[in-house]
Amino acid sequence: MTFSRHLRLARTLNPSHARICAELEMEPMATAAAPEQSDGKTSLTDSIRNAFSGDAPITQKAANFVKARPMASAALLGVAALAVVNSLRGVRA
Repeated sequence: MTFSRHLRLARTLNPSHARICAELEMEPMATAAAPEQSDGKTSLTDSIRNAFSGDAPITQKAANFVKARPMASAALLGVAALAVVNSLRGVRA
């Protein structure tokens, strides 16, 4: 259903709903500003985004991430190692 059709239907059903829909149609949505500082939940995501953005080679980006987050890098390496070991565990030579 298009917005104008919804607005016409809303005017017939509920005038207050039609007024709200008309206000929404006239006012553009405000964009939320990005937070200046990371909180505890998004700090790792922000570090990854900062380390892997830009035109540098991927090896340099990975090295920058390891320097910025050594414990997270060690945990990621451990998870990758466990995945390799578990995938090779059932393979017979």
